[in-house]
Amino acid sequence: MVSQVSQAMAAAHREGLAHLRLTPSAVLRTSTGQWRIRGLAVNAALRGISSETPQRTDTEAIGALLYAALTQRWPYDNDAYGLSGL
Repeated sequence: MVSQVSQAMAAAHREGLAHLRLTPSAVLRTSTGQWRIRGLAVNAALRGISSETPQRTDTEAIGALLYAALTQRWPYDNDAYGLSGL
């Protein structure tokens, strides 16, 4: 999952796009086992979200997804996405 999401985000960043709200609900697994990212560049625009460092924001989010996948916990203080926080 992390490899496919990272590759997709790297390609998006090369094109000048960012997600800025990469969460478990934005990552979907298809019936063929491929991972897809929902809302690329759209979700942030609709919600008025911006970042001085969009690539860093997305990279940190990928780290949070990896942590959640390995531990079944959300890596921040608050519970989120059906996962307990730290």
